[in-house]
Amino acid sequence: MANTGKSISNKDIKSISKVDLKSYKFIDDESQRERYGVIAQDLEKVGLEHLVVENENKKGVDYISLLILKIAELPIIRLWCVFLLQI
Repeated sequence: MANTGKSISNKDIKSISKVDLKSYKFIDDESQRERYGVIAQDLEKVGLEHLVVENENKKGVDYISLLILKIAELPIIRLWCVFLLQI
């Protein structure tokens, strides 16, 4: 269960726009299936290290939180959020 929440910062929303979406294949994936996402190290470079998770010395991405930030980045959603904060 989460602690009491805080609003998503404008800094995080601006930072997520600096991260490019990539296509990639896992080295150890026999199927060599192409995947889409972001690179964990790219998140760290723009100050979004709280979206990076580590498992067995491999870095990964908390995609649920990333998607929330990407949605918050959309102009119509941002306008709605600003409106709600004024109520």
